[in-house]
Amino acid sequence: MTRHIISMDEGSPLMNHHSPQKEKSSPSLWIGVWYWYTDKIHHHPVMTKCLTATVLVGAGDLAAQALQATGTFDVKRYLRFCCLGCFVQAPVTHYYYLLLDAKLPPTPYPWTLTTLVKLIIDQLIFAPCFTVLTFAFLDTLVGVNLLQHLREAYLVTLIENWKLWVPATLINIAYCPPEFRVLFSNAVFFVWSIVLSILFDAQNSGNGEAVQP
Repeated sequence: MTRHIISMDEGSPLMNHHSPQKEKSSPSLWIGVWYWYTDKIHHHPVMTKCLTATVLVGAGDLAAQALQATGTFDVKRYLRFCCLGCFVQAPVTHYYYLLLDAKLPPTPYPWTLTTLVKLIIDQLIFAPCFTVLTFAFLDTLVGVNLLQHLREAYLVTLIENWKLWVPATLINIAYCPPEFRVLFSNAVFFVWSIVLSILFDAQNSGNGEAVQP
């Protein structure tokens, strides 16, 4: 008697293409997105980080406006924060981390003296300078007096910055691979954008006449 063996390949109508095993073996959407993102980071790092920051920092302002519940959506304010992410946050941090890692190369262990030195540089040198740059960029777009605004709100803003960024930067430097540090920074900047947006709105609204040129 001849035995007939039926091949159960993928093209066979007897195969169930929706079987649990098939679905389990296929990559998820998020894995696909992650592979796409890492490829773009490798081939177009600055542009990819700028676009990511535009979305995340703009989303931070959206969240801030929603939390304030004013009943109106300030499009110009939202666009200012999108521009802050695209033209300031992403490119500045991209080249800053390249320089920082070039001068103080990453160590194989997270908790080292190098990590501590990098944190001190970041929060006592870079953060104060970057906060001034943020004030200058947003104040120029709004049209307020930068020097007066710095005198009135710089220290308060910097202290709020340290509350979030000291632990976040420590995690970033200690654990994130160099190529993903700006991504992590952008994600934290989403939270910082909420704080920053509310602070700037309160400062500009509460002292509108005082900070006008």
